Amino acid sequence: RAASVDKETGIEYEGDVCSLGVLHQICDSINAKNVTPQASVVSDRHDFIRQEDMSLDPAGITDKSEPAVVEQLSDGHWGVKVKTIMNKLNPNYKDVKFAVETGLYPGYSIEYTTNDYTVLEEDGKLYRHLDDINMEGYGYASGRLIANPRAEITNSYYKEIEFLNETDTEEK
Repeated sequence: RAASVDKETGIEYEGDVCSLGVLHQICDSINAKNVTPQASVVSDRHDFIRQEDMSLDPAGITDKSEPAVVEQLSDGHWGVKVKTIMNKLNPNYKDVKFAVETGLYPGYSIEYTTNDYTVLEEDGKLYRHLDDINMEGYGYASGRLIANPRAEITNSYYKEIEFLNETDTEEK
């Protein structure tokens, strides 16, 4: 939940809350092969947005062998489960890996533009209840700035792949 101000009304919101429909939109965008390929690309704390540089190497990418899914969490809320592969070719790979392993980047943050929302009031605070978005990607999130503490990285592991040059030999 990141604070925002509606430019048309001037109303300040404590943050955004995703509807179940938006969570499905996020999954569909991440899993799409051609419609929104950038939605499956992972940034390092939204670096390409902050630096206004789409040419920056992604920090990771969605593992397409396991599609993103919407799952109910133990607290009754809903979330998106996605498997991410870190980009070892990213110049900041070692720093990102360290931040994920130590919990400095405890979770993810989505990158989106809002198409439609309704106002939700909870405990005297106003939130945007997102009804429709354009998913643009997601990024590793800093522990100090993570908008949704439930969007946590639950497990990390590293897989090394070695390609061996094998030649077939045939005895004559």
